[in-house]
Parts: sequence; structure tokens; C-alpha cells
Amino acid sequence: MTTHHLLALHMWLIIRKLAWQGQDDKDAKIFMQALYTNHFYKDVERRIHLHGVSVHVSKWLKKLEKQFYGTCFAYDKALVSSNTADLSQSLLKNVYEDEASKTDNARLLARYLRRQLSCLELTDVEQVYAGQIQFSIDIKNNT
Repeated sequence: MTTHHLLALHMWLIIRKLAWQGQDDKDAKIFMQALYTNHFYKDVERRIHLHGVSVHVSKWLKKLEKQFYGTCFAYDKALVSSNTADLSQSLLKNVYEDEASKTDNARLLARYLRRQLSCLELTDVEQVYAGQIQFSIDIKNNT
């Protein structure tokens, strides 16, 4: 699992929270766009440069953006599935590259994400806008 995976997963959590505000919430849409463009995207670009890539950066950014939206779609689809193992499977595929030895890690990560989503449901959207989001740090005790 890379730093990019962790950042992308937490971005997905915030996007999910804001999507619960409803499709017509203009503030949520503006905030999501600003968060993605002004922070996440720029951070990804900075990390690409830190890895020594200076040629075809836009190509890498497009590839990572496509990957980000594809994984978000896969996680969203897994969440609404009646099969609770679908999120673990999606994480195994997208985060751990289908490495069978990482199945337990994917299950643990799925539990962590479900726990964070439950906590975010209780978080006031104004706290999210203010950047006052606390994620659980005890991954092994998430249920």
C-alpha cells in the first residue's frame, strides 16, 4: 500500500460524506471540487515530482486521476452490495494488486473504512468544511 492509496481512500471517505449531503447541495459540490483540485491533485503532482518524474507529468496525472475515479466507483459499488466481502475484494484488487497474501489486510482495511464512514455520518458537515475531521487511529479495534 502506498501513500497515494491512503490519501485516495481518505479522499473517497470525505467525498462519500459530502455526497450524503445530497446532489443539490451546492456548497458540498464546491468544497469537493476545491478539495480535489487545490489539495489532492496538487499533492499528487508534488509527489510525482518528488519521485523524480519531470517528463510527461500530465500523462501520469491523467493516469492517476482515472485510477482514482475508477477506484471510487468500485468502492461505491461495493458499499451498496449486499455482500459485505465486496469491499474487501475491491480493496484487494485496487490497493493490494490482487496479492492473495494480503487478503487479511484488505479485510482489515474494509473494516477500518466502514468504521470511518459510520463516524463520518455523525460528523456535522460544517466540521468537514472546517477541516475538523478525526479519523480513528486504532485500526485493529475497528468493528
